Amino acid sequence: MRITLILLLTLLMACRTKPVMNPCNLTYHLEISSHNYSMAYTLNYIVENDSLKVTFYDGISGKPDSLLLVGKLTDSVSLLLCDHLASFDIDTLKEEYINRHIEDGDRKSIILMVGNKTKKVYTANYKQDQLVKIYDILNMMVDEKYRIRYYKPTKISLEDFGR
Repeated sequence: MRITLILLLTLLMACRTKPVMNPCNLTYHLEISSHNYSMAYTLNYIVENDSLKVTFYDGISGKPDSLLLVGKLTDSVSLLLCDHLASFDIDTLKEEYINRHIEDGDRKSIILMVGNKTKKVYTANYKQDQLVKIYDILNMMVDEKYRIRYYKPTKISLEDFGR
């Protein structure tokens, strides 16, 4: 009887579920507005430590805005994002990253609140590595149609033009 009781208690203790602990102690809030001026709309992404919200803002007067997605970040995405945000100081980001050779195209307004720091960044047809990593991590969470698109420079050579 004693052996049965010991085995039962051991089995119960072994099967007990342990709470999943997110080792991230960093608090963050991100707002990414991806503007498409030629199509007159903006996709807005709001990210907290554990959640993601995507909203479509129509730039045409009288058209309603639409909440496209509200969800909880997966543990892996939350951890990747936390690790990435902890890997650099947001104060090192410039306020603007603009490719002056392109008039239209990819434009983003980003607000990063990490810990007790806040940084506002504007990008226009420019690939900024720390920001692109954030986009890539978040894109793991959303359907193709809601992904954050960004400028990816391509190399062009004279051979492309038959020379």
